[in-house]
Amino acid sequence: MMIEYPDSTTLDMSHWPRIEDEAERQRMLARAAEVWAADLSEVINAIATRELPKGIEINGSKIGLVGHSLGGTAVGKLSHNERVSGIVVMEGDVREVEDEGARGSLEVAVPLLHLIGGYNRLELERASYLPGLKSPVFTVVIRGTGHAYFSDLIHLYRAYADRDWRERHRYEVDPDRVIRISNDYIAAFFDWRMREAPLSVLLRRPSYADRVEGPQQGGYPEVDLSIAVH
Repeated sequence: MMIEYPDSTTLDMSHWPRIEDEAERQRMLARAAEVWAADLSEVINAIATRELPKGIEINGSKIGLVGHSLGGTAVGKLSHNERVSGIVVMEGDVREVEDEGARGSLEVAVPLLHLIGGYNRLELERASYLPGLKSPVFTVVIRGTGHAYFSDLIHLYRAYADRDWRERHRYEVDPDRVIRISNDYIAAFFDWRMREAPLSVLLRRPSYADRVEGPQQGGYPEVDLSIAVH
C-alpha cells in the first residue's frame, strides 16, 4: 500500500514503526488513535461548517461514524462531539496513552454498536465501552470470525497471506456472509439513530428467513447480541 501526498512525497508500510516491546507497541497505537481522532474531529467540523457545492446537502448536526480496528478505536473517542449521533466500532478498543497497558475504559455519550469477532470476545466484549445515561452500548459478537472479517480486507488476506496465517484462520463462516451480517446490523443501527426507525428493528435481528439459508430462529444464528445500559 502506498500513499502519495499532494507535494509528491510518499508513505508506505516501511514507515510503520516495528516495536518489539508489546507494552510500548500498545502505547504507540494509543498515540496513533489520538491523532486519528483529532483528524476526524476536524473533518466533522469542516463538514458541518463549510459551504458545500450547490445541490449537496448534509445534516451537519446528525453525523454517524464507523471505523474498523484502530479506526474503530479512533471513532469511539468522538462520542462527546455534539454533532455525532451514533458510532459503530468494528473490533476496536479503548486505548489510553497514559495507561501502562494502553487499555482502559470509556463512557460513551451517544449510542454505540460494537461488532466483535468470536475469536476475540474474551478480550473485547464488555471490556472497554461503558454506557452513559442516554447512550446504550450494543455488542454484536459473530461466532467463528476474527479481526479481519469485518471488511473486504479478508479477501486480500485469503488470497495473499502466508500459509501460517491461513492455517490460523479456519474460515468457519464465509467472509461474504460476515460482511452481510455486519452491513445488516450497521444499517439497522443507523436506521434507528438517523431515520427514527423503532429500536425493535435492531433488537429483533435485522435479517429474516427469506434472506438467510437454514435459519434456526430467524435472523443470524451466528450472532450473540447484548445491550449494556447505564
